Amino acid sequence: MTVVYLISRILTYPAAYLKGFWEHWTCRILKVQVLRGGYLRSDEYCGHIEHAPAQSPGKAFLLVFLPWLAQKLLALLCLTAAAVPLLVFGLRGSSETIFFWVEVVLLYLGVSFLCNAYPIWGDAKNLWRLFYAPKAQDDAPEAEKPKKASLLARILLAPINVSFMACAWLERFGLQILLWFGLAVALYLLR
Repeated sequence: MTVVYLISRILTYPAAYLKGFWEHWTCRILKVQVLRGGYLRSDEYCGHIEHAPAQSPGKAFLLVFLPWLAQKLLALLCLTAAAVPLLVFGLRGSSETIFFWVEVVLLYLGVSFLCNAYPIWGDAKNLWRLFYAPKAQDDAPEAEKPKKASLLARILLAPINVSFMACAWLERFGLQILLWFGLAVALYLLR
């Protein structure tokens, strides 16, 4: 964990809290044991919950995908609402109008949801291991062998699994906040 990671979680507090909620809710649905709750902490689990690793590829994928999807949908909703005054009505927002402040708040929330959409590094590594790691030793007991995803699932889900790994790595160092806020400011200024 880096200081930048913790600062990014503090700056995106509402979305970090909600991301932890989505993960907790998904663990309850999938019956994955939650080891420690608490969505906002001063360690690498800030914005996440500590849970047992999923033992099947399907559960591991859903444990990563469902919170990601919820955060992305909320980001899309906020960013679309922030873009309507600019793109549809041609308003560029000024400090004299209420539209400016509404745009700023919605833009902040949308980018915050984007910054907190991806899984924690441990969940991404577990997902990758269950999908793409070499099979366990044949002499290992059957109970210790992790289930592997089918070849079709490995191929079809490869692009999204690669994006989960890459973005989890970015999130691990707090770099996603620089990426998304920089992109949002650049798009706003170029319009």
